[in-house]
Amino acid sequence: MKTLSIIAKSLKEQLRSYWILLLSLSMGPFFIFVYFLIVESSQPEYKVLILNNDSGVLSEGQMINHGDYLTTYFKSLIDDTIAIPLTVSEASDRISGIESLKNNKADALIVIDPSFSQSINKRRLNDSTNTPVVEIVGDLTSVDYLVSAVWTNEILSHYISLATLNKKIVEVRETPLGISSSLSNFDIIVPGILIVSLIMLMFTASIAFVSEVENKPLCG
Repeated sequence: MKTLSIIAKSLKEQLRSYWILLLSLSMGPFFIFVYFLIVESSQPEYKVLILNNDSGVLSEGQMINHGDYLTTYFKSLIDDTIAIPLTVSEASDRISGIESLKNNKADALIVIDPSFSQSINKRRLNDSTNTPVVEIVGDLTSVDYLVSAVWTNEILSHYISLATLNKKIVEVRETPLGISSSLSNFDIIVPGILIVSLIMLMFTASIAFVSEVENKPLCG
């Protein structure tokens, strides 16, 4: 009976200090909402510059520039695929592109070799001595560059396979296990936020002890 009376007394005190109860209960949802806004506003995005030095090649009476085709392919693929966190723009020259890298305005610079179209054209004619050359410039210690380079290399390989009419030697498929395919960054940090929310709820218990001391029923 004494335990029940203490619980009833504590509940009454909580209801009297309703503003403290509301504050404690609202802290959990508030933190979850704040973290949701942080995650949504900080989605990863990597900026890639393309410098097309390709001279083109004359094939069947018309000039073909695979450097231009590659740039267009990059932009169309990124626009059509939400999962690729890249933004692509063209660089006017190498110096300005490197300056953008140094000023953190871009993460990677793709430099297309002048003989790019010529090499692809020879590859299509089964001349294996020619290899299309593309240079990727960036800070090797930067995580943003590493991610950009991985995406860039994959898109380049896919374009070269299409342009040279050759099939890939190896096709890699990724299979997620469990619910990992449906988890977002926000879903991953929710368990930690819930723990913080529970800690916030403990404020009411702490305030109850403080109130007991101030009201002096514990001192009798």
